[in-house]
This record gives sequence, structure tokens and C-alpha cells, in this order.
Amino acid sequence: MERVSRCGVVALALAAVVVAGCSKRATDRVMPFERKTDAIADAKAILTAYAAGQAVGSEVMGFDDLIAKVEAADAAKGKKFKDFIGEVKKRGAADAAKAKKLLAEF
Repeated sequence: MERVSRCGVVALALAAVVVAGCSKRATDRVMPFERKTDAIADAKAILTAYAAGQAVGSEVMGFDDLIAKVEAADAAKGKKFKDFIGEVKKRGAADAAKAKKLLAEF
């Protein structure tokens, strides 16, 4: 009988802990976070990679967005970058010499 009451006390204590732990509702807190990027720096990173001979990869998918951001930051650089990227898309490869030349202008 003593064994049954001990098990009952343990079960009651465990139930109380579970119920007490679940009674408080968790609140979702949204932390505002805005990722600010420098479009010119991103363009420079791409040009640096192409100037070093890196092959064109999946970054092509983000070119249109990057071109728009570079043009918004600096229209002249945006135009040159757009022309360069247009050639990269057309050829499917980047000309390292042209990338180096354009990088020097950035």
C-alpha cells in the first residue's frame, strides 16, 4: 500500500510540473531586421571573381535585381555593369580582361 501511495505522490508531482510548465503561453517576438546591402560592393565582388577567372554560376539568377540596385546607386556604373552582365548572359561566360577593366572603374 505504501508503494502505491508513493507512486501516486510521484505521479501527482509530475502532473503538477507538466501542467505548471504548460500554463504559460509563449509569445512570439518579432525582431525587426533589415538587411542592408551595398549594391556597388556586391557588383565589385562579382567582378573580382570573374576577373580571377571564376566560371559563371547560379549568381546569374540574381543579376537583374543587382543591376537595378547598382543603377539606383550610381547610374553610370549601373549602365556599364548592365552592359557587362548582358554580355556574360549572352556568352554564358565572363571575359576576365573586361571584368578587370570594369573593376578598375568601380
